[in-house]
Amino acid sequence: MKKVNVKVLKNRVESLEAQLLRARDSIALEKLKIESHFELVEEFDGKLFINDCNAIDLNACMASIEQQVGKIIWIKYVPPMDRDLDKLKNLVSKKVKAMFCFGEGIESVYNSFSNELELFVKIENIAEGLEFANKYAQKGDTILFSPGAPNYKFFESSTDWNKEFNSAFLKLNKRA
Repeated sequence: MKKVNVKVLKNRVESLEAQLLRARDSIALEKLKIESHFELVEEFDGKLFINDCNAIDLNACMASIEQQVGKIIWIKYVPPMDRDLDKLKNLVSKKVKAMFCFGEGIESVYNSFSNELELFVKIENIAEGLEFANKYAQKGDTILFSPGAPNYKFFESSTDWNKEFNSAFLKLNKRA
C-alpha cells in the first residue's frame, strides 16, 4: 500500500476547490455580461450617469464595471458584512477612480480598496452620492450606481433602488 501525504492531498483539494470557485465566478460573470440590465440615465455635463440598481451581488457589479468605458465613479451600498471583495481588487484598480459608499460595512470596503482609488467617501444615501460624484467627476467619466448587495432594511426590491436613484438624479439635474 502506498503512503499518502495528508498535507499534500489537502493542498491539492484546496487548489481544486479554488479552481472550481474561479470557474463558477467566471461563468456567472459571462452570463451577467450577456444579461446586463443597467440603464443609461443620461449624459450630463459630459459625464455618463448609469443606474444598475439590479446589480445586488458582487458578480453583477463586476459585469457592470467591466462593460463601462472610461474611468468610473462607483456609488455602492455596503451591507454589514461585504464578502469576497478581493476578487474585485484588480478590476477596481484598473477601472474605478473613486468610490462613494453608504451602509453599515464601510470599513471593510475602505480597507480593501482605499489604496486602489484616488478618492473614497462615506455617504449617507444615493442622493448624496450622486451630488458628490457629480462634483468630483470630470468629462468622460462614468458615474455608476451599482449597489452590490440588497438592502431589505430600507428597500423591498431593486425597483425601490431605481426610484431613489432616478429621483435623486432629477433633483441633481434641476439644480445644475
